[in-house]
Amino acid sequence: GGGQSRRGAVCVSSQVGCALQCKFCHTGTMPKKILRNLSTSEILAQIMVAKGRLGDFDHDDVYASRRVTHLVFMGMGEPLYNYRNLRQAIEILRENDGLRLSKRRMTVSTA
Repeated sequence: GGGQSRRGAVCVSSQVGCALQCKFCHTGTMPKKILRNLSTSEILAQIMVAKGRLGDFDHDDVYASRRVTHLVFMGMGEPLYNYRNLRQAIEILRENDGLRLSKRRMTVSTA
């Protein structure tokens, strides 16, 4: 209430490190030996931990009063370099039996 936004976004990573080495991003300076894709479950775990810490699961109706309303896949790593696991995570997030997040509330940001 009171003019406050009822939306909250979580920035989600798709990799450990990044091979692109963009000039503006510190992630590309990490040692190449640790570079790897996150599994689908590791991608989903980031969201579940964020929602849990913000109290999104503390209600009888978890869909009525969400604090995490939007996801942005632009954390560590290039999302399209981990396309298979990212796509599977997004499909699970959209499931009616899962978190039921709308595709309009998820953004994939790429280099």
